[in-house]
Amino acid sequence: MRSARVLLQRLQPADRPDHEWQADAASGCSAGDQPFRHSLSQASLVTITQATETGQVYGVNEIAAISASCRDLGLKLHMDGARFAQACARIGCSPAEMTWRAGVDVLCFGGIKNGLAVGDAVVFFDKALAEDFGYRCKQAGQLASKMRFMAAPWAGLLESGAWLRNARHANAYALRLAAKAEGVPGVQLTFPVEANSVFLHAGPAVFEALAQRGWRFYTFIGGAARFVFAWDADLRRVDALADDISACAANAMMCPPGLPGPRPSVDHVEKSWLRTRTTSATSRFE
Repeated sequence: MRSARVLLQRLQPADRPDHEWQADAASGCSAGDQPFRHSLSQASLVTITQATETGQVYGVNEIAAISASCRDLGLKLHMDGARFAQACARIGCSPAEMTWRAGVDVLCFGGIKNGLAVGDAVVFFDKALAEDFGYRCKQAGQLASKMRFMAAPWAGLLESGAWLRNARHANAYALRLAAKAEGVPGVQLTFPVEANSVFLHAGPAVFEALAQRGWRFYTFIGGAARFVFAWDADLRRVDALADDISACAANAMMCPPGLPGPRPSVDHVEKSWLRTRTTSATSRFE
């Protein structure tokens, strides 16, 4: 007879208008002395995303303040670093300064979004938390066959400095698009651009026109369009996207909703077909 152990976990979000966790939010995660506290889910750790899902970056002092609040409540601090390299590139600090020196206990260091084909690295700064981690990976079905082939590329990424070069490249192209789009009438930046993500608000007509020109993107978080730039973003594609955003916004202002817009030229249709047929993503999304 086989037995299985199932671990149930519950995530308790802390709603913030700027989508960033702050030190005072940790107090709401502990049952403490609340009535009926034994029937509540007791938190054991706080997790922050660096850079955040909205492309913003926690400063080292902010992380240290969050860590101090966690310590006061007996909580551990985990950092989701899917875009950790981009955050380091933005702040200009060392990985150590942003993690264990600031009080982070565990880091998930993203590799897939920074040039690796597969695999992220889990780094335990509090080694006691790593006890039995290998067995838990096996239990959760996360132990890959020939693991060394997933681990080996990390050596090249880190030793060559490619992890930071790639991140700087992605950040620079996000800033380039933001700078070009910021002055376009009818287009607004939704969040400050601090890593490799750009969120733009514009009318539905603008987004529809961009889609017709072959660009593919998501709209969420209040209806903003999300453009994320990767380690191999191409300058010509970024500038082409910026030009199309400007052109679509101008056309939308000239042709309000309900009125027919100008017919696309043959040249435009041909370029749009080429964009949709290219094997590389037009705006290098992740």
